[in-house]
Amino acid sequence: MKIEELENKIKELQEEVEKLKEEKKNKRWRAERDESYYFIDSNGEVYSTADSLNFDKVRYYIHNYFKTEAEAQTVADNIKTHIELMELAEELNTEPIDWKKVYKKYFIGYCYDDETIYQECVKQCKHSNTVYCTNKNFKDEAIKRIGEERLIRYLKGE
Repeated sequence: MKIEELENKIKELQEEVEKLKEEKKNKRWRAERDESYYFIDSNGEVYSTADSLNFDKVRYYIHNYFKTEAEAQTVADNIKTHIELMELAEELNTEPIDWKKVYKKYFIGYCYDDETIYQECVKQCKHSNTVYCTNKNFKDEAIKRIGEERLIRYLKGE
């Protein structure tokens, strides 16, 4: 083959690669039929299976479908941490939170600027998927019970 022919072939292949990248850019990964993917079972354990059944369609649809074991494990860990935070808040709250009443409700977050866990309080504004507690020691208790490193991973969504 001549150099010119090889250069043309390389150009064609590069264009094809760019086209494929563009097509997949905003699409979630989906395994090919009989290709493996990972999911989280009802006990919070990560398993691998081949994509071939109706279960696979449902898992994909509800976003319980991961390319790597690490991705699935991160989500499983974050679900467990969220549940532990809810249980801690429930334990620390003296009564269920009433959002129509004006009093302090604490939540914790992660500050990227100084890389720390912080606690803030609101009275009537509620963010979705956030755990609130009426106890001013919520952050300290969460760190003690869950662990700072695990809590940071959860708060950062990693």
